[in-house]
Amino acid sequence: METIKGKIVKNLQDYILTGQTFQSGANGFEMAENDDQIVAGGGNVYIDDSDVYHTTLTKEQLLADPSIIESIANYHEENIVPKYRIKRDYYKGRHHTIMNKPSTPLGKPDNRLIVNLPKKLTDTFNGFFIGDPIQIRYVDNTNQDESDKTNEEISNWMNDVNFTDKASEYAKTADIYGRAYFRAFDTADSIDIAVLSPRDTLVVYDNTPLNNPVIAINYSTNGISNDVWVMDDKADYHFSDVNGKFSMVNIQETEEGPNILNQENIHSFEGFPVFELPENDERIGIFDNVLSLIDAADEILSSKANDINSISNGILVVTGAQLTDDQLANVKTMHVLNLYDNDDDALSDSNNKTPNAYYVTPDINDDMQEHMLDRTIEQVYQNAQVVNMNDSKFGQSASAISGIALKQRYQDMMSKAETKASKMDSSLRALFSCLFSKLKVDANVQNIEFNHKQSIPKNVLEEAQTVQALDGQVTNETKLSALSLVKDTHAEVQNWMNEQEQGVQNVKDIVNNAITNAGSDNNGGDSDDNSNNSEETD
Repeated sequence: METIKGKIVKNLQDYILTGQTFQSGANGFEMAENDDQIVAGGGNVYIDDSDVYHTTLTKEQLLADPSIIESIANYHEENIVPKYRIKRDYYKGRHHTIMNKPSTPLGKPDNRLIVNLPKKLTDTFNGFFIGDPIQIRYVDNTNQDESDKTNEEISNWMNDVNFTDKASEYAKTADIYGRAYFRAFDTADSIDIAVLSPRDTLVVYDNTPLNNPVIAINYSTNGISNDVWVMDDKADYHFSDVNGKFSMVNIQETEEGPNILNQENIHSFEGFPVFELPENDERIGIFDNVLSLIDAADEILSSKANDINSISNGILVVTGAQLTDDQLANVKTMHVLNLYDNDDDALSDSNNKTPNAYYVTPDINDDMQEHMLDRTIEQVYQNAQVVNMNDSKFGQSASAISGIALKQRYQDMMSKAETKASKMDSSLRALFSCLFSKLKVDANVQNIEFNHKQSIPKNVLEEAQTVQALDGQVTNETKLSALSLVKDTHAEVQNWMNEQEQGVQNVKDIVNNAITNAGSDNNGGDSDDNSNNSEETD
């Protein structure tokens, strides 16, 4: 058991899962009678059982009452952030349960070994999900020139902001915490993006079925929410504690009156500037629901190490003789013990005992421990829906396994990745909508295609046979999409067409040169003939 903020957590996994909050007046963490927890505004702001904030108020009403903003930030810091800190610690390798267990009595071995499965699960899934960068392409079949121009704008922007690296961090943060945020910032002639952690950022949605974002809040993580930024679709608002009063500070006095927002805090793009990526609808991180199994693996491995130490620290039993202090010191330092019969050591005249020495060691059932450890780790991967790359069945070459067999092994992780990909696509469309408005690009974000190429070992020969079978049945772009070697099918088709056109042009050039040379030879021949005829006539 662990104590967090003076309250007892009987099961760490139960605590970090969404929907569990501090209950005042209770020693432990208990669910309330209803799923929703009131956060602020007398019920106008609440948090649901997925730890998502909702409000019945408009953004104008929220901004007009700084006490509500302060209450939301304080609630988040006190009730939700402790869960995220535990998740961060587990990912880094600081496992609370094994580290905080009581010490063993009487100086017995007390190993606290950590099997850092949370990091392995996170890095494996993130590499599978976004190890191959997302291919982003704008497709408008009615205007190819505009599509090419828009794709060039997208490509240049992605290179400028190092999009591939930030998208990978975006996805990994969601794996760890169950959600992550992209934040769009104004620059001179474009926008930049940054990954924000849910440890200091939250979004408040409306209470409609559409869950439209109303405001986003980002605050300093110094334990006191006295420096808060609030964002909506128009501007950024800075709140701080000034002279004991929490209020908006990035305003200026003008001739028009007070409370005029500083111009540099007004967005020059249209759209909500914070984009949430949920790992799933419940905002459950990748190792949240296997935390108890991970703790069990730590405990089993630590117990095995303790048993091994117990063997090496076995108790020496001597019968039939009493060792002197010098003999005991000799055993400890030189590891030598010499015993022999001595009448003075006899327990009685009629019952002599031959001196004997042996170690007492525990009887360890190593097979049972190994089996339990293997089963525990196997259950971790199964319940987390992540493929264990260390499994012996992955030792054979991927070229020897059919594509269907590979997909069957990766099916659970593929389904998990596809669910996350659809949520990422939604957040990225909102991001590109802001980008297009900033760059004055007249394009529909619904025409953007996101291609997530999951990192599955490929049977290239089988793919080539598939492409060959599709020849003449589908378009070249669709056909090439079956080849994992092709990173950008659209660019590959264009390159292929250019090569074809160049090949045709080369043939034309050869034919034209041949015709020209032939014509020159014929003309030259006619002159010679005419010259000869003239001579004959003369």
